[in-house]
Amino acid sequence: MKTKLTSISRRSLKNLGALLAITTTLASTSTSQAAVNWDTPAAVPAGQRVEYAKAAIATDAAGNVFSAGYRDYGAGNVQALVTYRTNGGGALPDNFFRPTADQYVYTGGVFDPAANRLYLSGTRTVVGGTNTWFVRCLAVNPGVGIGAQQWITYLTPAVLGIGITHSYGGTLAFDGLDVYASGCLNNGIVVTKIVPATGALSPAWPAVAPAVAGVRYLIGANWTCPPLLMPGSVTGGIFQAVRQSFVRVTGTSVFLGGTLNRAAISLEDMAVLRVVKGGGFIGTVPAGFPAWRDNVNQRDCMFGLAAIGDYAYATGSSVNGGAVPTAMTISLLANGANRGGTPIMGVLGSYSNDIEAFDNAGTYTFSFGGNNVAAGFVTRCVSTNVGAIAGAASFGYGAAATDEVCDLTIGSGAANGIVYATGQIWDAMAASNCEQIMRIDNAGFVSGDKLPAGYAECYGNGVIYTAGGMASVFTSGNSLNGALFTAQRTSVTP
Repeated sequence: MKTKLTSISRRSLKNLGALLAITTTLASTSTSQAAVNWDTPAAVPAGQRVEYAKAAIATDAAGNVFSAGYRDYGAGNVQALVTYRTNGGGALPDNFFRPTADQYVYTGGVFDPAANRLYLSGTRTVVGGTNTWFVRCLAVNPGVGIGAQQWITYLTPAVLGIGITHSYGGTLAFDGLDVYASGCLNNGIVVTKIVPATGALSPAWPAVAPAVAGVRYLIGANWTCPPLLMPGSVTGGIFQAVRQSFVRVTGTSVFLGGTLNRAAISLEDMAVLRVVKGGGFIGTVPAGFPAWRDNVNQRDCMFGLAAIGDYAYATGSSVNGGAVPTAMTISLLANGANRGGTPIMGVLGSYSNDIEAFDNAGTYTFSFGGNNVAAGFVTRCVSTNVGAIAGAASFGYGAAATDEVCDLTIGSGAANGIVYATGQIWDAMAASNCEQIMRIDNAGFVSGDKLPAGYAECYGNGVIYTAGGMASVFTSGNSLNGALFTAQRTSVTP
């Protein structure tokens, strides 16, 4: 069991005792197994491991879905992996990346539907040496498979114009024009603006010394970007301790988020940087940023970031003494100040893994989810685009102390505004953990479907709504069946 904040084992929460839980309003619940088309978990040979990254799930225009992460064959043979599933759940050939004998993992992914290109972010690790962030572009033939590499960019500290040793890949965003990639350094978080056709750093963001054009960052000489547990990771996997950063893009802003330890100033804090996307101040960082969530001498860690317009929404945990977390969500204005009614704090022992925001004609809704000690939860808050945050409505995800929500997505089209959650839920009949997809519609009605049980650890760690073809919800996840092998799986539900 891990005891430090930087690798807290959330499975240990059941040992915290009968603590107060977040007030949970349960709507009507129904289960419809017939509606689900689950892929059967595929066994990985003994000694090998497969994990998908929480933020490395993407969909093309036809509703086919990519899930990226890594496959560890043992003895240092770690290869970046992309699994491609059709909208109906059919498997296409996997795509591996290991051009040298070093280790490669993916941590982020987005798709360009106009150019049929898949952009992937990750880290190359030279054992005993340096870590290097990279962004890679692959051609895709929708419904057929992944094609040739179009370009690859290695974002070393020298390329970024920053004299540090290591860089680590984070998440990606794509707004139809440019690719935005987040990453970590030894002592900071970085966002880059990348030209999709070439992989070059964009000159549209003028150089700000010592960084070069296309780069914005938040660093300090004595700071660190700590390794944290990625929601939905399996015990013993690489994603149990990775340096996480987040990027979200709106029509007006680019938000960079992450966790930084500022040494003498405080322990770990949530950090948010805003970069002006367009207009006469393109590429500038406005007043009020960076914005910090520093809960006195608590360890405040970010596990999710969302954005609408010039507003950012962050979620994670605040940990007292590195032992007992409390779920926390913050909402920031354009000037970096907290909006009315925030931050929102949970109870002792709770934590939040993800957050998503939705703009319904000026009514802003954001939902966040995780574990509230007693069970998993999703909490939804509403406000106008200028008003204070209204009272929160919470929905239970399971009923066991180990249940948790790992990721959320919001539907579009016929499912506009509907929240879908995935994570882990205890199946008492099978006496094991399994994944559940939960849907919360706009009236608060809740329905859920479970993956067949039979795994000691079984997480849905990434979920995405696919509007192309047959509208569906697709999840990727990580499973551990005993101690001998990991079972990899993906799933589709209408």
